[in-house]
Amino acid sequence: MSNLTKEQIDNFFVEQFQSFENRLNGEKELPVHQDRKDALELFKTAGLPASKNEEYKYTNIAKVFGKHFSAEAIDIDTAINADVVASHKVKDLEAIDLIFVNGQLNLEHSQLDNLPYGLTILPFKEAQASHADDFKKYYNKKEQAGADEFFHLNTAFAQGGVFIKVAKGAVIEQPIACYFFNNAESKEVISQARNLVVADQNSQATLIENYISLGEHATFTNAVTEISLEQDAFFNYYKYQNESDKAIQVGATMVDQIGKSVF
Repeated sequence: MSNLTKEQIDNFFVEQFQSFENRLNGEKELPVHQDRKDALELFKTAGLPASKNEEYKYTNIAKVFGKHFSAEAIDIDTAINADVVASHKVKDLEAIDLIFVNGQLNLEHSQLDNLPYGLTILPFKEAQASHADDFKKYYNKKEQAGADEFFHLNTAFAQGGVFIKVAKGAVIEQPIACYFFNNAESKEVISQARNLVVADQNSQATLIENYISLGEHATFTNAVTEISLEQDAFFNYYKYQNESDKAIQVGATMVDQIGKSVF
């Protein structure tokens, strides 16, 4: 494909939002959707970061993105072969496995049943309603330092991630292992998983994020994980990237801590 300009890329995402919004159905009535619309307006103002942005002074995002992606890049297919999943898991790791494909939680291959006492794991879009108070308190903290245009872009398309909550005093022995597969075997893929993690008072848990590319086409990952720790919570976090040479990833891990918590 011919190179896209920054303006064309920005317009691409704005236009994709209309299609995305049409697929939300009842989700549009929940408070998170107002966050989406607000974030889209923020993204419209600036678009993708340009070289005048000090943090991206030496990274021409539009040039790289424009070379590799087309209007068919966004893919909501979440199918994946069980053998492929198994071959990419961390060897000999006994964990609570969560499998994502192209930014969407795959329920077939994820371990959501028989969870340890004190641990709640739900698809992001389901948790918006069942844990509305948690979303109101912890989600999309606009005062987060480091929130930039990519953060706003992710917020605009937030749907396919996961909500994790560790209850007060709960100690989760097994790590929670998230495997984010971008399946680019047939075309370019854009994925924007949004995860919300809450560790309540005096709780303990470990989260692993593992990003994996499949196929020869280009992939773009724009992932945001928000982690909120209450008083005396103890939380371990690991992030692995095992993606192809044609992968672009922007990742934001936003951590909010209350006194005496440990991250």
